[in-house]
Amino acid sequence: MRVRLFATLIEVAGRREVNISGVRTVRDLIEKLSKMYGDSFKNRIYVDAGRKRVKPGVVILVNGKSIYHLNGLDTELKEEDTVSIFPPVAGG
Repeated sequence: MRVRLFATLIEVAGRREVNISGVRTVRDLIEKLSKMYGDSFKNRIYVDAGRKRVKPGVVILVNGKSIYHLNGLDTELKEEDTVSIFPPVAGG
């Protein structure tokens, strides 16, 4: 599947887009990306080390739909899906 990264996630991964296969859910995808790009990636997504809650402000879209309107981290994925991940944005 096509995974599009934004803002600080681009800096961590060193790329804007990556193709991933072999994941069944959004949670599996985040875990795979965390293994690929390390704690710096994981810490931008999750509130806690238990990886049960996404940080406030993180937006994850599957084919343009927020996972919060689907099944959250348990949203099932297909190989033809496009997932977009936006880290929290700070501003003032």
